[in-house]
Amino acid sequence: MVALISVYAAIVGGKAYYFAKDRDGKIDEITKDAFDAAVAAGTPIAQEIGDALQNIGEGLASLGSSIGNELLELIEGAGVALVKGLDRTADYVYERTLAGREPDIIAGFTVTILSIGAAVYLYQSVKNANDAF
Repeated sequence: MVALISVYAAIVGGKAYYFAKDRDGKIDEITKDAFDAAVAAGTPIAQEIGDALQNIGEGLASLGSSIGNELLELIEGAGVALVKGLDRTADYVYERTLAGREPDIIAGFTVTILSIGAAVYLYQSVKNANDAF
């Protein structure tokens, strides 16, 4: 067994976690039995548990920041992909349906607008003359 300098115990969310620090300064999680055996062998229970928890907290904050940055990049990339997809879809539809037929489409819109205008004019003329309506 590696010589331990100190052992730690922490209760987080109602669950107990046990840690041991070796001579190299490496902290590893250990079982309750290993913790009890180390305490029985005279290994001191560390008083710097606050420092260890602070280090864990700083690590979690760094992790949260990293996840947040990655999530923002994902959302930004999804927005760009959506815009590019819509642009390519519009280009595809244009090429498949409208390309080369612009004069026919313009003529169709012109005839439709003139027909609607003529119908409205005739309706208003007849209505104002009080002949039919």
